[in-house]
Amino acid sequence: MIRSPRRLAALTVAVLALSACASSVDSADAPAAAPIAATTPSPVGPVAEDPRAPLAADSVVPDVEVVDVASGLPVSLTRSVASDKPVLLWAWAPHCPSCRAEAAGLEQFAAANTDRLTVVGLGTQDDLEYAREFVADTGVRTPQMLWDASFESWQQLGITAQPTWILVRGDGTFLGGWVGGLPEQQILDLV
Repeated sequence: MIRSPRRLAALTVAVLALSACASSVDSADAPAAAPIAATTPSPVGPVAEDPRAPLAADSVVPDVEVVDVASGLPVSLTRSVASDKPVLLWAWAPHCPSCRAEAAGLEQFAAANTDRLTVVGLGTQDDLEYAREFVADTGVRTPQMLWDASFESWQQLGITAQPTWILVRGDGTFLGGWVGGLPEQQILDLV
C-alpha cells in the first residue's frame, strides 16, 4: 500500500505518462491534455500567512536544488513553489517541439492569471545553455523558468513525458495533473 502522498502523485504521473515528447509531433496534431488523476475538484485550502513558509508535510514537491534560468543562480524548488496561491508546474524540455509550440500560449495564460495562480516552468534534459536559448526564442517571461540538470525533480515527481502539468496548492499538496497540451479550463476549474 502506498502511504506517501508524494509517492502516490509520482506513481499516478508515471502510470499515465507512458510516452515522451516525440520530435515528429506537429503542434496542431498534439493531443489534448489527459488528466493524470481522476480527482474531485477541491477548493484551495488555507495557506500559511508567510507565502514562503515551509511546504506541508504531505507536499508532493521534492526538496531539490535547481537553477533559475534567467539569473543562473541556484534556488530551492520547494521555496520556488511555496506561495499564497496555487502553483502550476510545467515540465518542459528545450528539445520538445510540443513545449516550444505551447510556450506562447503558456505565457499568455500565466500573464492573464497572475492573480489566481503562479506558473513555474521546470525544465530538464539537454543543458542549461539550450534552456536559455529556448526561453529567449519563445519569449517566456511570466513563469519562473527553472532548470534541473540532475533530473532529480522529474524523477521524484514521476514525470516521464513532456509537457506535463502538475497543479499544487501553495503548500505543495497535489490538486491535479495532466500530460499533453495546456488544459487551461481544467486548471482554472481547480483553482
